[in-house]
Amino acid sequence: MNDLSSNQVETKRREIISYIRKYILEKNLSENDRIPSENRLAEMFSTNRNTVRSALSTLKSQGIIYSCKGKGFFVSKRPNPLVYKHENSLGFSEILNKGTRNFTSSILAVELRTPSEKEMEILQIGRGEQVYELRQLRTIGGQKFAVCVSVIPHKFVPELEKHVEPYHGTNNIFLNVYHLPHPICTWVRLEACLPTASEAKLLEIPDNMPILQQENVFAITDMGPIEYFIVRARGDIFHFAMEFT
Repeated sequence: MNDLSSNQVETKRREIISYIRKYILEKNLSENDRIPSENRLAEMFSTNRNTVRSALSTLKSQGIIYSCKGKGFFVSKRPNPLVYKHENSLGFSEILNKGTRNFTSSILAVELRTPSEKEMEILQIGRGEQVYELRQLRTIGGQKFAVCVSVIPHKFVPELEKHVEPYHGTNNIFLNVYHLPHPICTWVRLEACLPTASEAKLLEIPDNMPILQQENVFAITDMGPIEYFIVRARGDIFHFAMEFT
């Protein structure tokens, strides 16, 4: 067992993670029910306890199990999903603030920079123009669940860095600082992916937890696109819903 390669160890670790997930479902375990011990799992998968502990640590960080010192591992309370009901007429913060759960936003960084080719195309701006990038952390009930990025042409929001604290969303800034009309969402794209190393650390999640990436373009009539907005949220608790009328 000590001669296993790093790839073999990772394969064992993932097998254990998959087994525990299936075990909880197939045994219909409830909150606080016990799962197999470290010793039992090491025996079942012919591996050492370090590999088992790594697998269990991943499951703990995903909120699937918890541990009690000297007693073992148990099934955690399943988190209530955050259902994001998209509306074209509202921004991300406005939609979440309509809910009953405690939602907060905070600014991680503000940067004035040169846009990428993709951003120039999406925002319909030319070479030589600059954009502001606002990186934001979103929480629900004290739990970190998403990293968001707003990319906004500088020409619409000069000296934006002076108006981001306290932060209540970009639409609040557009309306109350720059006295612009309320933007409308004109484009949405969803993609499943994995977190970056910095996102995994910030959101306190394992690097193999699914991330739901939501890209949006907001525009103002007669002004064109004003914001390219990206949400990268925990896939285990963030659910996207859209109604068609």
